[in-house]
Amino acid sequence: LVETDKVWQEPCPSPTGCHDYHHAYGVYLMPIRHHPMVFLEIGLGCNMKYGIGASVNMWEALLPNSQIYMADYDQNCVDGYAPQFYKEGPSDRADRIHFVTGDQADPTTLREWISATPNGQFDVIID
Repeated sequence: LVETDKVWQEPCPSPTGCHDYHHAYGVYLMPIRHHPMVFLEIGLGCNMKYGIGASVNMWEALLPNSQIYMADYDQNCVDGYAPQFYKEGPSDRADRIHFVTGDQADPTTLREWISATPNGQFDVIID
């Protein structure tokens, strides 16, 4: 729990307040955080008041040995965000952090996301 608080140190960017999901993430993810896994978070925050990509930096720090997939339905948002994200980070970011787009309710989209993974499955999915 303490480590997730350290990773999520940035002040809440939303004037209406933020969630405390990171406490629950700590309970389940801290014991396995160093295991190599394929991780998917659905929702990049493209239409959220707190801003785009608010959690991707946390996942990058919290899961150092994982392939991280960030999904959103808004292709234009992802296309605008991803290049800047890669540019601002470590040079190996593009090897570990991936962006996928589409509607999670569409079976074809889900199959595309799964086929984009190195082993054809996600070990952890957060929506």
